[in-house]
Amino acid sequence: MMQKSLGLLVFFGAILCAASGCGSGQEREAKVTGSVIKDGKGLEGVNVGFDAADPRASKGTMTDAEGKFTTTLKPGSYTVLLTRMVDKKGNLPPRVAEDADPALQDISKIQGSLHQSLPVKFTNKATSPFKVEVPAKGIDLPPFDVSK
Repeated sequence: MMQKSLGLLVFFGAILCAASGCGSGQEREAKVTGSVIKDGKGLEGVNVGFDAADPRASKGTMTDAEGKFTTTLKPGSYTVLLTRMVDKKGNLPPRVAEDADPALQDISKIQGSLHQSLPVKFTNKATSPFKVEVPAKGIDLPPFDVSK
């Protein structure tokens, strides 16, 4: 009986360990939240890229209507790259749902009329002023201010 209980304990321990990534050698990702602001207001539709030394750790997300974003990243150092494509009037392109009509999903029809609305320094790893260190416990980043 004792041997059977010990066997079950080892079995369930192994399942728990496997489910939690125990021994996998892979770092868990941490929750990262933040915002992009311009002139004190949240900026919608900004592509927020986190560029790591290891390209496999690099990731991107987009700000919502309030200029906020949430993502998960491996702990480490990142350069933040920001881009925001708009049309001639300064409007964001329409967002197309994945299940929309395939004809509407052809973004190439409007790509030629879009341009980068943020200063180039925010789009380049060598010139971006935004560097972040993501700890294993996650982080709520201060706003990235693009009014400067």
